[in-house]
Amino acid sequence: MGKKSSNKKVQRAARAGGGRKVARRAQSSMLWPAVVTVVVLVGVLLIIVSRGENQAGATERPRLFQEFPEDHWHEAFGINICGTYQPDLPEAVNSGIHTHGDGLIHVEATNSAETGSHATLGKFIGDYGSGFRVTDSEIRLPGGKTYKNGDKCGDKPGRVAVYRWDSVDDKTATIVTSGIDKIRIGDQRVVAFSFNPVGTELDRPASVKGLDNPNAAEGGGSTATTLEPAPTATTAPAPATSEGSTASTAPPTTTP
Repeated sequence: MGKKSSNKKVQRAARAGGGRKVARRAQSSMLWPAVVTVVVLVGVLLIIVSRGENQAGATERPRLFQEFPEDHWHEAFGINICGTYQPDLPEAVNSGIHTHGDGLIHVEATNSAETGSHATLGKFIGDYGSGFRVTDSEIRLPGGKTYKNGDKCGDKPGRVAVYRWDSVDDKTATIVTSGIDKIRIGDQRVVAFSFNPVGTELDRPASVKGLDNPNAAEGGGSTATTLEPAPTATTAPAPATSEGSTASTAPPTTTP
């Protein structure tokens, strides 16, 4: 009786062990399709997101110049230091966002890093090189001359700002003092990089006239185009902005 009882126990244990192995194999066979399904779903989702981003990039202007030559944009700009506009920056074509020494920013996007929201003043400044630098706190001209917030213009402290006119006919400048590198470039727009005391009113830079024939300097030399001197800036009795503000408006005197 003892030997038969032992045999039965062994058989029951063997049956129980085999059942567990079968269960484990069944679970494994069910797990693999589930993993494959998850991988496929993730792949499909990534494709959908990627296509959406590509479509957004393809429609947000400025678009790639090779595909959309009508997105050849031009923005007039100048650099005003303590009331005086500096000579136009010399030509430097290091990317699709460049200047031909004509006081205009030319936008001919060659890759996605220059299209849509990437077409910014920061992109133009960074690609220009030659030591040119503009941040919320300093302007450094090619050659190394640097003006920092608090440095004096005459007997008053200066401050870095960008004056922006949203069209060639705009009579009012928006003054931006923070996030300068993120300001988007616009077609037929005008900007002035400024280092002046708070409250200074600026005329538009003389290069605005170049927007009448913006492609005139295409293929030109590397020397700067010096336009007629712009009127000297004046300091308004009351500040147009306060330190630390991001934007305000000041009514400039429009050049004819």
